[in-house]
Amino acid sequence: MKAIHKISILIPVILLLTAQVSIAQTAEELLPVAIQLEEVYGYPDKAIEVYQLIIEKYPENKPVAAEAYIRMGMCYEKLGKAEAQNAYRMVLSKYADQDEMVKQARARLAALMKPESPVLANGLMVRKVWEGPEADIMGEPSPDGRYLSYVDWESGDLAIYEVATGKKRRITSSGTWEDPNQFAEFSSWSPDGKYLVYDWYHDENPAWIDLYVIGVDAREPRLLWHDEEMEWAQVYDWSPDGQTILAFMAKKDNTRSITLINVSDGATRVLKEFKEQQEAAWPREMKFSPGGEYIAYDFLQKGGSYQRDVSLLSRDGSKETTLVQHPSDDSFLGWMPDGRGILFGSDRTGVLGAWSLPLQNGTPLGEPSLVKADIGPLYSLGYTLDGSYYYGIMSRTNNVALLEIDPVSGKVVNHQKKAILQFEGNN
Repeated sequence: MKAIHKISILIPVILLLTAQVSIAQTAEELLPVAIQLEEVYGYPDKAIEVYQLIIEKYPENKPVAAEAYIRMGMCYEKLGKAEAQNAYRMVLSKYADQDEMVKQARARLAALMKPESPVLANGLMVRKVWEGPEADIMGEPSPDGRYLSYVDWESGDLAIYEVATGKKRRITSSGTWEDPNQFAEFSSWSPDGKYLVYDWYHDENPAWIDLYVIGVDAREPRLLWHDEEMEWAQVYDWSPDGQTILAFMAKKDNTRSITLINVSDGATRVLKEFKEQQEAAWPREMKFSPGGEYIAYDFLQKGGSYQRDVSLLSRDGSKETTLVQHPSDDSFLGWMPDGRGILFGSDRTGVLGAWSLPLQNGTPLGEPSLVKADIGPLYSLGYTLDGSYYYGIMSRTNNVALLEIDPVSGKVVNHQKKAILQFEGNN
């Protein structure tokens, strides 16, 4: 009898709310009707219809339309439907200027993605954020983790990838594979996430690298640094105070240097020169500490070894100490966001793992500890402000094949076949 009584009450309520929907004149009038259906009477499917009506009829009413997407996503969550993620992503792509709704959308997306991500024994979570041939490893995440900078290799332009939506956008427009080629390479974000500094390669005679700064809103790029006497340059980081670019440069006489570049006028200051080490001397990673007082980088061990250690250099170049010194191959990965330690990669256990080393005033505290074992051949992309560490892995297989060709006609006699079957993918 109770169940029958409940139904007899709700049917008139639904009819009443449906009537209100039909006579509503504005988005502000429709929204409370949908909320009642969702929260008071427990009809998320009916509420979705009203939220969809708001979005279709009043897309220019940004505050209400964005909230409709958020609430529609929450209704889909209650119904256990995957459309929830699409609703939240629409807020990020269509209503990015609605700060509070954007914040809620990102929080809900993060919550929905967590269950799909493996959690390690030490509480760390590893999650894939991008996969495919376009997932380039020559950029880094923006400070807030919203974007990844990368090179669009179809055009050669610098581009950004929005992590939450998968949306890609080129922010330069002069890349070309015509003669002469010119294209972007490595890039780094400004501390406020509004600008990128990047390498721009010119395939002319002689070829050279220029450094440019560009706003993420795709304003015209500004030439930061140009020196035809230099053979090569690579940007690694932007200082926390926003005033300096950290780069590694190579002169034509093969002298290499850690160099600081002033953002306002492009003036350079050499912190350290390397005259004995050759091509392999380029750091795999080099970053300012979160406070800006130190620079950590990896370097080749002496004696012709291709193994690396990790060093700490003061910002003025006056003092340097070795942070990680070990017979294994150790490469710098990044600073902990609080500045109290570094993350580095090491193969000291036989496979490459991620290790942490606590620091105090630039001095190691105790021994390194293993963070994650067997991380694979990674490319460091860096930390975001919330403590997430991004890295890229290039997956490729290498095999040796035989192709038989008629020496007279030049035609293929037998099609490709593998020449080595042992250790497939690694020949």
